[in-house]
Amino acid sequence: MRQLARHTDLTEPEKTERYILNLKCKSKYKNNLLGLYQHSCNANKIQWKRPAKLKEEDFPIKVATEERINMIISSATQKYAMAFNISKYGLRPDEISKITLRDLDLDKGEIAVRTSKLGKETKTKSQN
Repeated sequence: MRQLARHTDLTEPEKTERYILNLKCKSKYKNNLLGLYQHSCNANKIQWKRPAKLKEEDFPIKVATEERINMIISSATQKYAMAFNISKYGLRPDEISKITLRDLDLDKGEIAVRTSKLGKETKTKSQN
């Protein structure tokens, strides 16, 4: 709010609104500033109707390819390479940390995993 007060007169809603809308920043930040200014106007009994919410940009999640994941695993130390490799099967870090030798079945190529969700055991089959 201080930054807004440095650049515009907060008692003049039209100028403040124009300043916020002309900022070179993301719509989400502008929406937050407009909401903050609305609260300020309400607290100081200044009449101002907030404009419609600005459309915020989507930020798609970029999922790494199998090739990229394998490249990361191959460049990791042995300890982390094992954890990364196991996590490819959907295991959580706390589940990986609970794996012991008795959980490994090398004949079947399975790992018994004690999950943190309700403590139920699941089997994870190796794809090798």
